[in-house]
Amino acid sequence: MGGLAILLIVVLYVALAVWLVVRMNGWRRKAVVGLIAFLLPTADGFLGRKYVEHLCAKDGGLKVYRVVEGVEGVLGLAPDRQTLKRTGYRFVEIDRATVDPKRAYWRIEQLPDGQIQQEFDAKPRAKYIVETKHGGTGFPTHIAISDLQVRELASGELAARFRMYSGGAGLAERFLAQFTGAGYAQGAECAAPVQPVGPDELAMQVLHPPRH
Repeated sequence: MGGLAILLIVVLYVALAVWLVVRMNGWRRKAVVGLIAFLLPTADGFLGRKYVEHLCAKDGGLKVYRVVEGVEGVLGLAPDRQTLKRTGYRFVEIDRATVDPKRAYWRIEQLPDGQIQQEFDAKPRAKYIVETKHGGTGFPTHIAISDLQVRELASGELAARFRMYSGGAGLAERFLAQFTGAGYAQGAECAAPVQPVGPDELAMQVLHPPRH
């Protein structure tokens, strides 16, 4: 059904464009109307993609503002043994209130004797947090911004961030996506040399655990 709807819309649009071109007097008017008919559903998508490329080149990817030594624990990483082993932190914790308002912080910690201790209603001890913030632009560009940040909790000062831009799909693409089941037209996104960075990797680059 979605494919038939798209085909019908495209056929009707092309038929309308041809009808308008035929009605125009003179080749210049015909050319102008034909060009407008071609650019109307495609120009904003082209410009949107170019704008995404511009943002990625200017402000996308990894930016490190400072490196901190001797960080014992971090808020925002997965509280499990694998995270402790992979990162070298003595503890990691998450704010469970984001999932359940009645819950407090969940911390997993490696004690001096090597034992692993978990606390499910703990008071936070981490001085730094790793979190992702989402934003974006509205009409006409419709670009999504994903900002993975490492910052100090007390001051809010950024230690590092990894930013990705995506979107920029044109009006026609966004409209047709509603009929395909996709629901969202992806458009463009930051590509190489901007390589994805995960929360653990970003934290480890700027928050160095104590040396044993």
